[in-house]
Amino acid sequence: MEAKDTNDKEILFESISALVDDELSITEKSHLIAEIKQDVELLEKWRHFYIIKTVMQQHACSVSTNEFVRKIMVHTSTPDPDNIKRNSLDLE
Repeated sequence: MEAKDTNDKEILFESISALVDDELSITEKSHLIAEIKQDVELLEKWRHFYIIKTVMQQHACSVSTNEFVRKIMVHTSTPDPDNIKRNSLDLE
């Protein structure tokens, strides 16, 4: 049963990536957001994808690879869940 659970999580992680990239329909977004709201692991995965996307957009072609990696590490090392931009998921 664990393999199925792992496979289900991987599918959800792929869906979260598609959500961050704005590749889901409104219905798919609604269903996925409902799942994210109820699962801390999914919320954390969304947070990481969102941070990486934000850093990439803000620093595309403007920083070295080392600086880019450093900025991602700084943002992802903050364990405080209150730092998540919840409004992007309408979680409040």
